[in-house]
Amino acid sequence: MHPLMNAGGETFGPPAAVVEACKAAIAKGLKGDGALAPAVAAHLAAGEPIDLETAAKLHDCFTAPLRKDLAERGGQALKDACALMGGEAGLAWVQAVLAKDGGGASDAGAVEDAGKPMAGKFVEVLKVDEELGLVFGWAIVCEIGGKPYFDTQGDHIPEATMIKAAADFMASSRILGDMHQTAEGGAVVFAFPMTAEVAKSFGFTGDQSGLMIGVKPANPETLAKFKSGEYSGFSIGGVRITDEDVEE
Repeated sequence: MHPLMNAGGETFGPPAAVVEACKAAIAKGLKGDGALAPAVAAHLAAGEPIDLETAAKLHDCFTAPLRKDLAERGGQALKDACALMGGEAGLAWVQAVLAKDGGGASDAGAVEDAGKPMAGKFVEVLKVDEELGLVFGWAIVCEIGGKPYFDTQGDHIPEATMIKAAADFMASSRILGDMHQTAEGGAVVFAFPMTAEVAKSFGFTGDQSGLMIGVKPANPETLAKFKSGEYSGFSIGGVRITDEDVEE
């Protein structure tokens, strides 16, 4: 066991999605950027828990590839390290752990990232209604606290782009895939673009903007995965046609 894994205090076991993601990264032979990521991968793949301090350290590791100074030096190795720590599922989990216990990124990371665009994964499931067979959550996050939000691949979707894409999607498709498989996974039955301007018009308050959705999985097995936490968020599939730099 790596000494960082259980320094003391309350511990948190990884959900099934994180365990499977770590196993997959190990099977691919990923090495990461040092000794920590492979150790974390082996630990989490075995279903072993971590403590709150470790969750904060892992959160800092996840956001490292989005910092230009580190990304230029680390490149693919940093991205491989994130995959070894559970990828999108791993980041969603450590953020949930930190949010639940009032934690945050370690002091060093918080100071270095102060004032920079938000990074990570807040595209999460918020409610599962078993009676109606519906799942609600954020499909796209555009801004948090007035700052552009970047996912773990370094992508940011502006509010105007989100609205155009959502309108086209709801008018022409509404297909819900299952792990990016589009064959009859279900349907997106509700979608609401919560931009800062729309929220103000409705008298809503909040620090997050983006696209809120309600989906209806086509089969009970998929709904059960949302209920159990195996599926903890939504992932948007698409093709990026053009890139635009966002100044920090």
